[in-house]
Amino acid sequence: MRPATIGEILAFGKTYPEAQRDLMIVGLGSLWTDLGGDQYVIYLFGDEFEREVNLRPVGWSWPPQCGFLSVKCY
Repeated sequence: MRPATIGEILAFGKTYPEAQRDLMIVGLGSLWTDLGGDQYVIYLFGDEFEREVNLRPVGWSWPPQCGFLSVKCY
């Protein structure tokens, strides 16, 4: 298994839109570095009213209701 990339996590969100209402879904394979050197990853989250996609700093702690999407390697 390997961490999901940005394309894979967005495809997952499109295919399974209700999953991000129950837990935050993180794609650790989507590492992005800003000009200051801080690193971020993409994540999906939501509630009963909306679904969102956002970036979160890598160094932050993750909440208990968080899942890390992985993809099977062949």
